[in-house]
Amino acid sequence: MSKAHRGRPLKEEKAMSGRGTCPVTGQSGVKLLYEAELDGTKVMVSKAGKATLANIKKRQEKIGRQAAAAEAAKAAEQARKAEEAAAAKEAAAAAKAAAEQAEAAAKAEAEAAASAEAAQAESPAEEPSGDSSTDAEQAAEPDEEKPSASE
Repeated sequence: MSKAHRGRPLKEEKAMSGRGTCPVTGQSGVKLLYEAELDGTKVMVSKAGKATLANIKKRQEKIGRQAAAAEAAKAAEQARKAEEAAAAKEAAAAAKAAAEQAEAAAKAEAEAAASAEAAQAESPAEEPSGDSSTDAEQAAEPDEEKPSASE
């Protein structure tokens, strides 16, 4: 395996043996072996500078993923709240309809009672026979044995 970053090839190909100040880390006298893009321009950076740039990129990607996940969770929460609001509106509408139905039933019952009273008032009233017991009471009472005259 070739060692492109050591010895004679490096000294022959690069000025000052490829050494200088790293634009990322600020270290001086280090080998600038790797190409990287900083602010839209290609520059040579050290091994530590290359790792620093890679770590920065990974952190930014992680933050982006977390932000996307947080945004998705927020959207899901809003959707859940909207569903709850819709369900509450439906429940309120159903309760209102039930109340209106109960009110209509009560009104119809009151009208029926009023019409029954009116019909009873128009019909001739029966006179009481003087016997205060009703037929139902008479049916419920057992027949008592009457004492005979022979006793």
